[in-house]
Amino acid sequence: MNRKNIVALCFFMTWCFLSYSQTNKNEYSYSNFGKREQVIQQIEKVIKQKKDEVYSDKYKKDKVEIYDNMLVSLKGNFNDSVYVFNKILNDKLTSIFEKIVASNPQIIQQSHYTLIDKNIIPNASSYGNGLFTVNLGLFFLLESDAELAFVLSHEYAHQELKHSKAKIDSMMSAFNSEDLKNNTKRIKKMKYGKGTAARAFLKKMNFAFKKNSRKNELEADSLGFQFYKKTGFDVNASVSALEKLGKLEELVFKEEVNWKSLFNVNGYKFDFTLLEEEEMMFDLDAKTNDYEINKDSIRSHPHIKERVEKIKEKEITIASEETNNEYKELSRIAKKLCVKTSIDHAKLDIAFYLISSEIAKGNEEYYEDLGSLLKKLYFIKKNRLIGKEIPHPNDRWNEENLNSIRKFMHNISLYQLKKLSKAFLTYHIEEKNRKELESYYTFYKQL
Repeated sequence: MNRKNIVALCFFMTWCFLSYSQTNKNEYSYSNFGKREQVIQQIEKVIKQKKDEVYSDKYKKDKVEIYDNMLVSLKGNFNDSVYVFNKILNDKLTSIFEKIVASNPQIIQQSHYTLIDKNIIPNASSYGNGLFTVNLGLFFLLESDAELAFVLSHEYAHQELKHSKAKIDSMMSAFNSEDLKNNTKRIKKMKYGKGTAARAFLKKMNFAFKKNSRKNELEADSLGFQFYKKTGFDVNASVSALEKLGKLEELVFKEEVNWKSLFNVNGYKFDFTLLEEEEMMFDLDAKTNDYEINKDSIRSHPHIKERVEKIKEKEITIASEETNNEYKELSRIAKKLCVKTSIDHAKLDIAFYLISSEIAKGNEEYYEDLGSLLKKLYFIKKNRLIGKEIPHPNDRWNEENLNSIRKFMHNISLYQLKKLSKAFLTYHIEEKNRKELESYYTFYKQL
């Protein structure tokens, strides 16, 4: 395997594991707050520090290339509006991080910056050298400063233990190992079954990386708990935070859409054949699903049960904690931000799921978002971008309810969409007095 391929493969796997885990002028854009250049300078500083650290490293050239690629990706995320800015959420993260650092003088004092990723999956990541990311979805799940502080203490522990650097070191050693070279030669010489043999070998390598990742998670839990204890927050919240993350499989995309309740209005009856599997060859240009959760990738962390038991060994008891009003508001802000960014960037399956879930809970502010989504869907259908913008249904473990939304969006015709939208909008304007939907009704009326 040549150096260029090694670097490309190493960067790809590094990017996956470090997340153990059209620029718009809008209310969540870093540019709109005059912060884009400031944040990019911070990221450039972090990457420069990483490159300086490998000055005398055996694999310096390859590692520098990895970090250069990482910088390009991080900057590209700003252009794609992957990162969003919200003063309330950003200030909350900053205040918790500052408390962790102030309570732990042994932590290396350095500037740190947290980027908020618009992803709805509850997660946070440490890239080392003071750079962290937190997904909007984390605010859906956590219910107190104490729980958030434990998660961020865990990420700070990853940084102090230099796990991101250790992962790259491990990968570089593996990609330059005699084992890899010998297996590459062996597979090349095979007359049949090269693909199967290559996949089996990569699976073996992947398992080894994940095994090491599980070890790192337990280490970060242990050190993170020590950081967390000194903050003065209730130590029981460490368990409640982990247990909520442990219920992720029960929470993510598990709510069914009540199609009748949403659209059986004003004499319109929802056509359930729209939810049947589409008979067509998949579009080779179909858009990648950025929100895909792979069960194995979630479990690259040790099973939550194991982590909870390790934390309980610290002689703490479990105490139930009710959501305080501040975190109800933070959750509301995060969900609205997810819906807004998802509609703006044509992640309409995600947006529809969030909107329908909130409407089912009685949150009436989401009706206007549904009007906006229906208008966006019309433009995507009219311009024949549906195969590019909306993922096709798939058999992934957690996406059954997303798939029903995708089938609906792929199968509905422009005529059916106009009929459904006009009935929905007419009912909510005339019967429910939702004046905020009038512009969307005017749009459909003029078609």
